[in-house]
Amino acid sequence: MTTQAKTQTPVRPQAPPQTAQAQAQAWEAAASGLTTMSADDLMNAPTRECILIAGGDKVGKTTSLISLCRFINSEQPSARIFVIDTENGWKKGLQTPMFRGKVKNFTYYLASNIEQVLEALDRIRFGTLKDNDVPAHLRHGPVKDGDWILVESMESAWSMAQDLGFSRVTGKKKSEYLGRDPVSGKRLTNVITPQPDMLWNVVKNAHDTRFVEVLTLNLTGVNVVMTTKKAKPRAEGGFMRENKDRAAFKAEAGIDAGFEGAPRLPYAPDTVLYFEKENNLVTCMVLGDRGSMSVGAKLPLIAPWEWPYRFFWWYRRGMTDEEYDAERGVLLEEAGA
Repeated sequence: MTTQAKTQTPVRPQAPPQTAQAQAQAWEAAASGLTTMSADDLMNAPTRECILIAGGDKVGKTTSLISLCRFINSEQPSARIFVIDTENGWKKGLQTPMFRGKVKNFTYYLASNIEQVLEALDRIRFGTLKDNDVPAHLRHGPVKDGDWILVESMESAWSMAQDLGFSRVTGKKKSEYLGRDPVSGKRLTNVITPQPDMLWNVVKNAHDTRFVEVLTLNLTGVNVVMTTKKAKPRAEGGFMRENKDRAAFKAEAGIDAGFEGAPRLPYAPDTVLYFEKENNLVTCMVLGDRGSMSVGAKLPLIAPWEWPYRFFWWYRRGMTDEEYDAERGVLLEEAGA
């Protein structure tokens, strides 16, 4: 007689009591922030701006952000503005005749590495009232709904995050590790990325999780405006393939050049604007605007400082050309132009 072995149903191992309790506490803590709203509550809830401005060098991105500070001061005088600058470009912008001595309503953080970027964001989020290492006249409370965070520029933050990743893995910055040919000076093409999983975990944790997601997903009532550069065209026959997310966004937006910074950066904000300069005139194209039917609209700007007025008055509120021109004339008089 043949005896068949009994088939045993596998039993999922149970976590030890302490582990299960810790998991339950972690779950409860994470779920405690769940927001519940009715349809009417949601319809009447205030909205915030989350904007990415992209464009080539010298197209007016910094000028647009500085002008936005002046715009906010007149439209929302109680709102606070926090600036994270990764390129040290605001100093010159503020010293132009249009803004000199007229734009002071912001707290400014200059960051030269991703650790400083994250420290600046933490200070903005949680306030500096109890930080003794911050001068008394620069201390502020935590950011609140309706305030603004302006970031210039996101491609530098992405580069800084990569430097952190390479530094953690190799002890060198990215540019130092990849190096250049000592004879031709050209960047080496056969360098292997070390421990890629560990490297990109560090990069994405710093840039995506602790920075971009906080700005775009966690601070849901805070207005955010970021800038990034237009990417340089790729050389034909180059050894590197274009990132699929960059290629997809170019195809969706109908533009011939991608953006610098993290590949999925254009998908993070609600609104994506593209600045182009031609014959000394700047055009602001709306590449994406969640909830709007005007994607593809072009906002003519005689000068980059006009952007917040043209965008919020003419594009968002529907001002007529005549109304806008009249208001623009008043702004020029006030600026002494």
